[in-house]
Amino acid sequence: MTSSKRTVRALLLLTLLTALVADASAKSGRKAGSRRGKASAAASAPAAEPASAPAASAPAASPPASAPARPRQRVAIFDLRAPGLPDNTRRGLMDVLTKGVAEAPGLMVVSRDEIAAMLDAEAQKQLMGCDQSSCMAEIAGALDVDFIVAAAVTPLGQGSVVSLQLINQRFANVMNRVALTWPGDPQRLPEVIEAAAQLLVLEPAERKPAPLQVVDAAPETEVFLDERSLGLVDTSGTLTAAAVEVGIHAVRLVAPGRQPREVPFVVRSASPVRVNGATDAIPFYTTWWFWGGVAAVGALVVGGAVAAVLVLGEGTVEVSAGNPVVVGVMP
Repeated sequence: MTSSKRTVRALLLLTLLTALVADASAKSGRKAGSRRGKASAAASAPAAEPASAPAASAPAASPPASAPARPRQRVAIFDLRAPGLPDNTRRGLMDVLTKGVAEAPGLMVVSRDEIAAMLDAEAQKQLMGCDQSSCMAEIAGALDVDFIVAAAVTPLGQGSVVSLQLINQRFANVMNRVALTWPGDPQRLPEVIEAAAQLLVLEPAERKPAPLQVVDAAPETEVFLDERSLGLVDTSGTLTAAAVEVGIHAVRLVAPGRQPREVPFVVRSASPVRVNGATDAIPFYTTWWFWGGVAAVGALVVGGAVAAVLVLGEGTVEVSAGNPVVVGVMP
């Protein structure tokens, strides 16, 4: 009986151990499966962005579209008429004019040399004798250009007049005229031509005023720009003016004890201008005090001459000017 009980007890323990082992194996399998599932889920999930990464900024606004460029139009520049000027000077002024017109936005210049290359000999003869807008328009039509620039430099007294015309060849009418009178040095005519070209083909907003500086002036000199006072020069001898428009202008300098002086100058777009403000001292022989002193000395001399000593009898001398005065007794 005892042996039988022992056998049963052993069988029960064996069964219990088998069940515990099976249960432990099942639990281990479930844990491994759970870990594999988590790993698989982590692998299939999208990668998260780092927490420290800044948010992507919004794309910058695109700049506003620029205004469309003006279509390029062809401009023919006929020969510059300059009676009295040497031929090389005239050609130089023609080059300056061509360059000035070509700098205008939207314009393409057909120069005089290009025109001559496109025209036959007979047409060139007609061009040389052409000074009317209708005649120029007819020739320009054959050249397939939109506008014509006619130019002339004519003498006027000691100076010159620069005249430019912008002609619409389609309608044979003058669209713009410029006439600048230059009273100064003829060597400055290229600057005058350049300023005239800018006035002819540039819009007002495209012409940039330029600053004016008067230098080397005597202190207390009053500066007038086109007869408008800009004030007095300080001890530095310099005065700077506000922007001056493109064209011909004049500065007048008035200083105490010095001769007034007027200086013409040319203003080109955005080109600073410096004017020498030196003035000459007034010569002493032109001052009022000098001539006042001369008059006084002259009066004394004349008075002395008139006051000649006249002998009026024995022992008396009389002066003819004013009351008789006894100045001495003759022995």
